[in-house]
Order: sequence, then structure tokens, then C-alpha cells
Amino acid sequence: MPNTMNTQEAIEQPIPSIEQLEKLAGAKSGKDGKGGKKPLFATIGKYLVWQLIGLLVVELVLACAGLGEEELFAIDKELGMTHMTDKSVTWRKEGYARSYLNWDGLRESNIPLAKPPGTYRIALLGDSMVEGLQVPLEETFGQKLQKQLTARLHRPVQVINFGTSGYSTVQEALLMKRKVFRYSPDMVLLGYDARDMFENWSTPDQSLANVRPYALKLPGQKLVIDNSSVTTWLKTPRAKFLTSISWIRSHSRIWGLISAAETEAGFHNPVYATVMALFTQPGKTIRRLAVEAKNPQVWKDAFNGLVAMATPSFKIQFFDPPPKAPAAGAIKDLAVSSENGLAMQKDSDKLKEANKLKAQAAADAKAASDAAANKKAASIFLNLMKNTLDGLLVDMQNDCRNHGAVLCVQALPSRAILAPIAGMDATTYGTSYEGEVEMLRQICEKENIPYVDALKPATTYTKQNQESLFYSAHLTAKGHHYLTSVLTPFLVKQIGSQSADTQK
Repeated sequence: MPNTMNTQEAIEQPIPSIEQLEKLAGAKSGKDGKGGKKPLFATIGKYLVWQLIGLLVVELVLACAGLGEEELFAIDKELGMTHMTDKSVTWRKEGYARSYLNWDGLRESNIPLAKPPGTYRIALLGDSMVEGLQVPLEETFGQKLQKQLTARLHRPVQVINFGTSGYSTVQEALLMKRKVFRYSPDMVLLGYDARDMFENWSTPDQSLANVRPYALKLPGQKLVIDNSSVTTWLKTPRAKFLTSISWIRSHSRIWGLISAAETEAGFHNPVYATVMALFTQPGKTIRRLAVEAKNPQVWKDAFNGLVAMATPSFKIQFFDPPPKAPAAGAIKDLAVSSENGLAMQKDSDKLKEANKLKAQAAADAKAASDAAANKKAASIFLNLMKNTLDGLLVDMQNDCRNHGAVLCVQALPSRAILAPIAGMDATTYGTSYEGEVEMLRQICEKENIPYVDALKPATTYTKQNQESLFYSAHLTAKGHHYLTSVLTPFLVKQIGSQSADTQK
């Protein structure tokens, strides 16, 4: 409708007052009409909403890309840590595989608790080498064994993998008691990996994978399993923080990326590792730093470094006037003085050399004494860990018998022996992995535990074939195939003899 107001009518309209103009200006500028600004909480609320929307978008993008899904450990008061449940895991550190941990933390999502009639069940126990997250589930030696044994034995065979990264033998024994026997296995196949016996007595650090209970068996005494190391760690600031964000750790892919970066820094950045150690074990770390600070060489090296940084790279040369020629008498006195000084210098050099040799002899004697003491201490500790491993295996063997199962042990292949790369530990307390395997064989022979060495056959392989079995440390698909080829005839024989014993 056309505007019929003429100019005169517009002029005759009442002029707004100053108060009205201020209210109008306040409304347009975002004020509340009383001269004040909008409530602060409304602005903060909008900001938080947009932040939340942004985080959800990032989470969605990461979910589509399969990123941030390497977090898989839940804190456990007895075991230190276990697999999370109902959790997607995408492994990228070595190889590539996408997995799903079911309601019980297993990759095999279709396994019921009740064993189907006529089915032979094998439970696998071990650390990350058995866990096999680096390859798809169907490529793991457990699933390959399931197919091979079903075909060879002409009966259904199920293989359930309870392997968990970082687990020691004591954790495997405890997990067997808590979870494995609920699935009524006919056999428990324990995989032994490098340093497992030493991890039964290891101090927790900043990595959740290294939080473990203790096990110890002194000569002539019963096996003792103690989780005080876990309960003590749970009281640390780091443990309390991780516990408080357990839901975020389980569901957030953003946290998964942060955790992966933090784990990498913890292993490779000594400064970060020290900082995290202060949060995990503040008392012990402070004491260690205090001891290191008492070493004068530490401060001397730091001071020399500062001096080197502050020292200019050039020097100013000052030229003095040439000296006057000495008189004839002065030259004669100087010659006599020089001869006397030279004789004294020779005596002084001989004394210094004798003192130096004496000090070196004392240092060599101390070094030899320390080496002998360390060797003796390492030997005592090694025998103690071997005795503890023996006690754990006997305890596991008895538990299996009580639940109608048989315990078998396999020594897993190790890249540190077959195809070592820079940075790999060749020995632990002066013992190579081959030495550990020999001790394991002796224990199994002594306790009449079925045992298979899956390391030795690969020692005859070519260098190229040995390297093809591993990523940087864990098994490739070829490595799992190799392990299947070693285990299949061993298990066929064991299952056959077990069936014969049952019929008797």
C-alpha cells in the first residue's frame, strides 16, 4: 500500500525524548534496556555450545578416518590394566588392522561363554605378540590354528585369544583365574615372550602398560602374588587423572590421538619421561634426581656447556714490545737455573706418573670388584626370577587340571634374536632371550608341562625370511603363518594324547 503520509505530517510527528533515544540505542547495541549488557552466562553458554559442536565435528571426522582408536587399556585394581570393552581399535604403529573388542574385551565377537557340544576349545594367553593387533583378526595365528586344527582333527575347534599387550606371566595367571575358565577351555596355550620372567618383578612407570602386580617365590617357600604395586600406583596423580576421565578415554578419539602422542613421547623423550615420572612416582623420582645432582660431573658438564655457549669465537691478540737482550752474566745464570729446573721437572714428572699408575690400578681394582658384585647380584636375581616363573607355571598347571584343561607352553619367536634392529635389548641381566628360552624349557621338562620352541625353527631361515616375519618388533601376517606352521603338528599331537587319556 503506498505511503500517504505527506511531508507536513512527518514533520508534525513528536520528537523522541533523550531517554527514549538511549533505550533505542541500548536495544540495538545489545544492552538490556536498562543501560546494562546482556548477562555474561549467556555469552559463555553460546561459546561452550559452539565449542561442543566443534569437538563433535572433529570426533566425527576422526571416526570416519579411523584415527584416534589406539587407546585400548582400562585400569584394573588387580591386574593393573585390561582390555576395554565395546571398543573399536585401529592399529597403525606396526602394520594396519581394525578390530573390535566385545563385551568381554575379546576380538572374537561371536564367542559365547558356553562351549558348544563336541567343540574343542583352546585359550591363548600372552602379551602383544599373542594379541596380534598389528594384523587383521583372520590373519592371526589363533584364527589360522582354528581352521587348521578343525580340518586336521575333523571336529570343531575354537581358539579364543586372551593375549594382552605388556602382560607378564603373573598377569596371565591372574587373568586365567578370573576370565579364561568361564569359557571352559580344554587347553590353555601360554606364549612366553622376551623378559616375561623379569616383568613379574618390575616397578610401574609412566606407561599404563607397565603397571603390573608382583610375583615372587623364594626357595623352599610358597609362591606369593602381591598387587601392592598396582594399588600404590593408583594413588598417584596420574592414575587418579586417568581414572577420572575413564569415559573420555574409552569414547573420545581426540583423547586417543593425545594418548598416542603422549605414549610415544614417554618412550623417546627423556625430559617428558622425567616429568611424567614426577607425577607417577614423585618421591622416587625426586630421590633419583637428588642423587644425580650430587654427582659433580653433572654440574661440571652443565657449567662447561654454559661456558662454551658464552665464550666468543674469536680472541683479541695483544702485541707487547720486544724484550731487551740480556747481559752475558745473566745468560750464564739462566743456563744453570734451567739445568736445575729440568732435573726437578723430571723428578716431578716421575712422581706424577707413579701416582697416575697407582690411581689407575685402584680404579681398575674397584671396577673389577664392582663387576664381580654386579655379576653375583644378577645371578642371584636371575635364579630368583627363574624360580618364580617355575612357581607360576606349576600354579597355572594345577588350576588347569582342576578345571579339566591342560596347560601347554610355547616360546615365541623374537626379532631381537632372529633379525635385530638398532635399539633392541639384546640381553636382560646378562641373559639373552635364547637363555630365557632354555630356562623355560628346563622348567617345563622338570614340571612335565608340554612345551614347544617356536623360536628355534626360524634360526635356520635366511636373513630375508627372518626379517619378513616381523614389523619393527611384532609379527607380520607371514610371522603368524610361520607360528601356525610350528604349532599345528604340536597341538594335533597334544590334543590326540589328551583325547586318548580321556577315553582311558
